[in-house]
Amino acid sequence: MNIKIYAIVVTYNSPLEEIEEQYDSLINQVTGIVYVDNASENVVELQKFHNKKQDKSICLYNEKNLGLSYAQNLGIAKALENKASHVLILDQDSILEANFVSNLLEEEFDILKNGVKLGAIGPISINKLTNGQYPVSLIKGLSIKRIYPETECVEASFIISSGSLISAAVLHDVGLMDESLFIDAIDVEWSFRARSFGYKLFITPNTKMQHLGGDRTISAKGVVLTNHSPIRQYYMVRNSLLLWRCSFIPIYYRIRIIAMNFIRIPAIIVFSSSKKIYFRYCIKGFVDGFFNRRGICSIVKNI
Repeated sequence: MNIKIYAIVVTYNSPLEEIEEQYDSLINQVTGIVYVDNASENVVELQKFHNKKQDKSICLYNEKNLGLSYAQNLGIAKALENKASHVLILDQDSILEANFVSNLLEEEFDILKNGVKLGAIGPISINKLTNGQYPVSLIKGLSIKRIYPETECVEASFIISSGSLISAAVLHDVGLMDESLFIDAIDVEWSFRARSFGYKLFITPNTKMQHLGGDRTISAKGVVLTNHSPIRQYYMVRNSLLLWRCSFIPIYYRIRIIAMNFIRIPAIIVFSSSKKIYFRYCIKGFVDGFFNRRGICSIVKNI
């Protein structure tokens, strides 16, 4: 098999130094990078940077922000057009360790060698705010098992998109990202959809990646919640209700994400300094999710 790995990076108002640091950590590990910019305010600066790095970069520029999933799909389509065997999905602030990609490929080879139908493999995620490790979640019946792998690959029910390696064959079979979600829960939906096709997802402790979960954390009733901007809270609330409609997502998980809203929404509103704004966006998210409204939030032009 001819291995050609293209990284997919969606940018939105990304600080230039962040893009430069990521580029340096990434460029020698992949065949190429597909950048998709979602109408950034600093797009001219980004274009100047990309013009200097034409060797292995493909740059696409959207005139308006049509969502993370839309941009990811543009990048994936361009990679597949260039005969990519795999895509590596990355957030704009994801910095790779040395041998990150080769370690993922090695783990993929071992898993496939054992006859497993592999959908995607990803790294251990480290919370940038707390430096703590995010657990791997595996749904078992009516419970979620939290796993903290140390030496061996473990199966996961869903994986964070950033750092995930997916083969072209799997993408052709399962499909691309759900553009109607716009942002948030895109990786969860795709993960469960892949599992409905019989694929398994794995996390390897041999690769690690820092991940920014939100602006800060809030503790409510002993549950630690990540606080995001008001518009991001809208998508979290709305998309949790949209996921409820997905028959391929286990019923226990669908109940759980709805229940979390009854904890998250009051906690975010109570502890926020902008209570009216958060209340407005959370209620809007609930209403739009209930009525199956998708795409960009109608009360803002951009996120």
